[in-house]
Amino acid sequence: MLNFKNILLKNSVDDNKDFSNKTAQIDDITRIAAILSDAAYNSYENSDINSLRLPCVSCKYGKWFVVNQRHDKTCGFDAILFYNPVDTRFVLAFRGTELGFNLRGLKDIFTDLFGLLPANDFRQFRSAKFYVDYIKNSIINSGEVTCNDHIKYRFNSKIAMQNFVITGHSLGGTLAQLIGAQRDNTNIRVETFNALGAYRFLKKWTEIYSKNLSYAKEAALKNKTPFSIESFDKTQTFIFDREENIKNITNYGTTWDIVSASYKHIGRFVVVKLAETYRVKLRDFLPRSHMSDGSLSGNKKMFPVMNKILKGHEKSNFVEVGAFELPDNCINLQHILSKIRR
Repeated sequence: MLNFKNILLKNSVDDNKDFSNKTAQIDDITRIAAILSDAAYNSYENSDINSLRLPCVSCKYGKWFVVNQRHDKTCGFDAILFYNPVDTRFVLAFRGTELGFNLRGLKDIFTDLFGLLPANDFRQFRSAKFYVDYIKNSIINSGEVTCNDHIKYRFNSKIAMQNFVITGHSLGGTLAQLIGAQRDNTNIRVETFNALGAYRFLKKWTEIYSKNLSYAKEAALKNKTPFSIESFDKTQTFIFDREENIKNITNYGTTWDIVSASYKHIGRFVVVKLAETYRVKLRDFLPRSHMSDGSLSGNKKMFPVMNKILKGHEKSNFVEVGAFELPDNCINLQHILSKIRR
């Protein structure tokens, strides 16, 4: 079992807040969320679903089972719902972009990116929101669930809702941020890993909500009809809570991960150490003969920095030995881009 470590938030990146005198405890749930966000990149058919035993956390949690999954090919949204009967805990993991310079990888990149564009009506977020509402109303509130071992488990819905966790890696983490920032979801714990920051989406949709609210009030005044904020909210798909109320989201990013460093995040952002093998050094910007196994032989010329940046973004960085360690007192990409944003 790995030793848990405190990560000093003075090493965190945040554009507005100072966490210099606080610490964030990395607990079992954070590690479980990291592993299940990795497991979300698999598809589990009824014939071959196997229970998941997590080797890096205490065995008191026993096995995890796949309860439900959603794969929307029209917008690239993929998610898997896991359940642990010992802890009465559901974990919903959003799948991110599968990077790769093959046909499947390129298709997934374009599908995910276009699924987040306004011209496509934010289809991935809309699909994710409807799926979360379904899980809360139809699965957790039912008080029972049948897992892939064909056993029906009964549980306390209130406890299950309190223990509900949403996670995701890369663009999956972006969706998790947006879901966790919804007014009716700020009681749900959200853990993301090397996610693309979603703060700009929150600002945009909050502005849209404010404009729609203003128009609705003006129309009610003009038509001399009563106005109800509760009735108005029922007509809105995306309703975010106030920023000061969003304290349920923690985002983890490895040093020199360009994706998690690109945009501001919703909630707290914590920089964690990247494996020594993938840390960018000055000599990595020079072209070298570089084999896939790391040796400096072969016929292909490439810039090692590109390979390290891609490797540094991978989901496996959060499930390997040494994950979540405090970074060295060195310059990292998150701090650089945070200074630029300010």
